[in-house]
Amino acid sequence: MNLRLLPACFALVLICCPLLRAQDAMGPAPAAAAGPAKDKEPKTELETKMGKVARAMRALRKQAADASMNDSSLKLVAAMEAGLTAAMDLTPAKAADLPDDQKPQFIADYKAGLKGMLDVLAKLEADFKAGNNDDAVKVLAEVAALEKKDHKAFQKPKAN
Repeated sequence: MNLRLLPACFALVLICCPLLRAQDAMGPAPAAAAGPAKDKEPKTELETKMGKVARAMRALRKQAADASMNDSSLKLVAAMEAGLTAAMDLTPAKAADLPDDQKPQFIADYKAGLKGMLDVLAKLEADFKAGNNDDAVKVLAEVAALEKKDHKAFQKPKAN
């Protein structure tokens, strides 16, 4: 063993030991540092359904340009259509915050937004069936724009 390194190792141990003891004294790390915080409010049925639509949308964005993935893309579009159709019977949580005289119009606008999205998804489905992937990518951008606009209008703002 090389004895010239012994003083350097001893100095390193003397420096690190107090730091390690101080870290142990602080206790366990706070829960927020351990991982992402969970939502404090439970998800509504609408949020759950729209979450499935969003996951399908993310997957579809990755593969829309690839014609060899059209069968998978059609399944994702079908999943999105099913989620939106099921959401048609639900009411956004934001409606509870509105005055009673504004709720019917809000719900009608919400359903019209879903209907518009379903119409665009029908175009997307037709493009995938026809093998027009370049057009499908453009329609997918339209879907994303509608999603952003409708989320702003109908989604309850998250409490910070």
